[in-house]
Amino acid sequence: MPASAWQQPDPAGSPVKESQFRCSSNALPYAPPRHAALGADGARKPGAESGIVTGNAATDASARGWLVGHFTPRKSGRHADEVEVKWASRPAGEKRDAWSPATAARTLTILVAGGAFRVEVGEESVVLREPGDYVLFGPAQAHRWHALGAATMLTVRWPSGLGRS
Repeated sequence: MPASAWQQPDPAGSPVKESQFRCSSNALPYAPPRHAALGADGARKPGAESGIVTGNAATDASARGWLVGHFTPRKSGRHADEVEVKWASRPAGEKRDAWSPATAARTLTILVAGGAFRVEVGEESVVLREPGDYVLFGPAQAHRWHALGAATMLTVRWPSGLGRS
């Protein structure tokens, strides 16, 4: 793939730098989209009317890590009754000893980065070791977890609500 494929200018005229992206030899070139919710300097425009919400999951998530769901403020653009999304960076050794209540929701947890992360679902124990490893469970299955190493996790739960907060 020619290096020039990585140097496509964005609509604001700034060149896209190859060092911003990882690309395997069989992947198509990628340039990040420029959304109407971003100003010319790339900064988020508060209250953008485009319907596009941008941000950073690590800083925008609630204290418990939830980024999208029924419990986020309606005006945030991240309120949803259909799905919940959680971004969590867990230090090595952190764990949830108590079993979460079994609910009617399904849960998908994906290891995004870092070390091993154990999820116990009922009597089964699953260790996520590599970025991209995941566990999918529910409904009606209680769980608990243990960060065996520092780990960043993405959790998707659906439907949202069902008596949880």
